[in-house]
Amino acid sequence: FLVSIKVNEVETNWVNTNYSQTITAMKAAQANGTLIVFAAGNAGGDESNIAGGLPYHIPDLAAAWLNVIAVDSTKRETTYTDRCGVTWDFCVAAPGGGDARATDGIYAVRAPGAYPSFGPSGSTHVRLSGTSMAAPHVSGLVAALMEKFPSLTPAQIATRVKTTAS
Repeated sequence: FLVSIKVNEVETNWVNTNYSQTITAMKAAQANGTLIVFAAGNAGGDESNIAGGLPYHIPDLAAAWLNVIAVDSTKRETTYTDRCGVTWDFCVAAPGGGDARATDGIYAVRAPGAYPSFGPSGSTHVRLSGTSMAAPHVSGLVAALMEKFPSLTPAQIATRVKTTAS
């Protein structure tokens, strides 16, 4: 499973053999104008999961790819977030909710019966933390930039995000 493997734990040949269809699909998506945004993972490690870090092994993917780690409300990396590590050149940070999810998590709409232990019973919202909460911030930014600047390529949008983020 892609998210349980760290990007630096496998060789490129292994990635090419085991994820050839994924790589083909990602290349096709990018060829059709997609900028791919992935969550780095929540294991608190020094390296991203292989899903977010795929361009480390497949450099053709890197230009239109963003790997996202999480920061808390004080803009500090959380203890749970996997770090950029070897993916640093296509990695960004975004709000993902703090380590104390109950008080510093990102609000999300709770579907009926979902996340019963993460919020008061009967509430319509719940606080969650994780790189899966951070990645949508980046996806939203990417979508807004693509709409505002339709003449820019996904690679140019990714470069703008990486070079202008604070």
